[in-house]
Amino acid sequence: MVFCAVLGPQPVRAQIPHQSYDAFMSLDDDERLARFGQLAPENQAELQREHLARWRKLHADSLTDEKRKLLDEVAASIRAENYSPGRRASADEVRAFMDLSQRVSALFTPEESSGAFTLRARLH
Repeated sequence: MVFCAVLGPQPVRAQIPHQSYDAFMSLDDDERLARFGQLAPENQAELQREHLARWRKLHADSLTDEKRKLLDEVAASIRAENYSPGRRASADEVRAFMDLSQRVSALFTPEESSGAFTLRARLH
């Protein structure tokens, strides 16, 4: 999952200018993967939150209250600091992330998880 950046530091890379969600998602898969790590942490978190919001809107009719609540938790956990190069997550943050990941895996299908929580899926 893209939002798992909280678990470990990323190497410092040159940052590229801010990219809108639509511009970023218009790139091919390999280019998105390469560019994501070059974006400022604020932009990375913004892209991830926007993707989740759009996925949620597309699937609103099929979401249970339990799934909606968990999506709220995931959205709240996507913070720019999680993508900061060299940042080490605390033990409590890692535990909270692992708990959230387990609950996501229990509630969402692999296809739903891939679509909602990664930037690999193009939303239509």
